[in-house]
Amino acid sequence: MVDVIGVALGLAVLVLVVGGLGTMVYFAVRGQGGTDNFSFRNLLRAYLRLAYLVSLVVFMIGAVMTLTAAFGTVVGHDFSYDSFYSHGGTSICTAAPYGPPQNCVSQAQGDDPRQKEDLIRGLSLLVAGLIIGGAHRYGQLSMETEDERTRSGLAKAEYLVGTVGFGLVSIVALPAAAYSVLSYNLISHNATNSGSDIPGPALALALVFLPAWGYYLVSFVRRVRAPAIAEHP
Repeated sequence: MVDVIGVALGLAVLVLVVGGLGTMVYFAVRGQGGTDNFSFRNLLRAYLRLAYLVSLVVFMIGAVMTLTAAFGTVVGHDFSYDSFYSHGGTSICTAAPYGPPQNCVSQAQGDDPRQKEDLIRGLSLLVAGLIIGGAHRYGQLSMETEDERTRSGLAKAEYLVGTVGFGLVSIVALPAAAYSVLSYNLISHNATNSGSDIPGPALALALVFLPAWGYYLVSFVRRVRAPAIAEHP
């Protein structure tokens, strides 16, 4: 389940970068209704919007990691992480003279660093995405008129790309989170959870990306309908 979410997240990043770049350059060059003619100013506007979207994804990935670590603290370690972990691609195991051939280190022994690593990485990405995205958004808003911010082709392109990218992740994350939470509580709530029924990462992904999808979808619909509403009050 986590692998499926990773594929969806990678696909969303690809859509945001490639789709955003292509769509924004298209609107910057061809324009819409003669309002977005080709110019270096419009290319700069396209860059600022695309950089903001990428920074927003970085911020949201940091939020997912931070929430995953927080779930491990509040709900329980096995809610976000499986019982056995690997370090450097090799399981931490010790040979036993008798009985089973090896004894792997588990979370109960207190040697699992993944929660602290997720928290540190998550907070780092949160701060980086906030600073970089905020700077680009401020630059974009400071150079655009009110009409360009809401009704230009670049504005519509940004919200279309955001709707598609965040929607792909949310559509995959929602059923994955529902399945993993139900499986954790009803089937496999024990100390030997496998990676497929650990609900923390999937739930964090859904909680972070679903609001962004809703915001971009509603905003995109409003921007598409705005000219028709203005023409036909």
